[in-house]
Amino acid sequence: MTAPTAPRGRLFYDIGELGWTMYLAAHMRYLHDRGEPASIAVPDARRVFYRGYAKRLLPIPEGWYRLFGGYPQDGTHLYDPATRRRIKDQSLLAGPIIEQYPDYEVVMRYGKFKGEAIFGPYQHSPGMEELAAELFQDRQIILVFPRCRSGKFGGRNLSRRTWERMVASICREFPALLVVGMGSGNGAYAGLHQGHPGYRDLVGYNDDVTLDLMVALCNTRRAVAAVGSQSGTVKITLLSGVPSFIIGHEEERHTVTENWAGTPAGFYRAGSIFGPRLPFDEKANVGAYRIWRMKRLERSMLAFLHQHCSSP
Repeated sequence: MTAPTAPRGRLFYDIGELGWTMYLAAHMRYLHDRGEPASIAVPDARRVFYRGYAKRLLPIPEGWYRLFGGYPQDGTHLYDPATRRRIKDQSLLAGPIIEQYPDYEVVMRYGKFKGEAIFGPYQHSPGMEELAAELFQDRQIILVFPRCRSGKFGGRNLSRRTWERMVASICREFPALLVVGMGSGNGAYAGLHQGHPGYRDLVGYNDDVTLDLMVALCNTRRAVAAVGSQSGTVKITLLSGVPSFIIGHEEERHTVTENWAGTPAGFYRAGSIFGPRLPFDEKANVGAYRIWRMKRLERSMLAFLHQHCSSP
């Protein structure tokens, strides 16, 4: 009779929203630094967060995508638009991963890993610096993240018109820099300010490499600043040491609590459909962000960028 083999170690899996990936990556770094590295099943697009700290990077099984690939990410869970409910059962979500990797102890834990997380910059893959040179030559860059998620997740969007005006004003003010729009093909506005020589649209360019490329731009200081509404992307730029201007409703959280590197952060408080002074609901999902004083936003944003960017 063959003795059962010992587990090959712990295996985490990354299926949540980008902000929660950062907490999971910080926990993986914590385990690595304690001499207890774990493996992780992760989509190709997010391997950059675990490079150098995970014992092994394994693919999310195809069987998982067949079952759950059509559901949006919602916090540490998934969301079923048909029922308008979260899919919270991690034992259900982990099923195909457990089946695919029976030799591992699959860890069904998500969260902030309080006291067990070490935040730090991520390691881009070697080819990203060459790709950046191919795309942008030797130009320095201001990154913009024109978030545009649909349905339930549209609460923290700015309007397309707002982004068009913001991009145009940055391009005019900083002609020596490139303004580069980045985001997934189904989560950001494409085609902003078409034809302007100072703007490069990389929204939907290649979702498998966008985050890796973005990290490379930050690590090599090609990116001198970033602008976005509340999202995981501006948390990444701040963690990478890139001064970032954020439009949202939770200033303390995004400029202090989740600004783990203490990077300079600007903030403009958005309004709601009810007016500029009334508070948002907790999740800011009633009608999305409203900018009631566009010129004030532009002045605040440009002042921050002038403080932290090279002279135009």
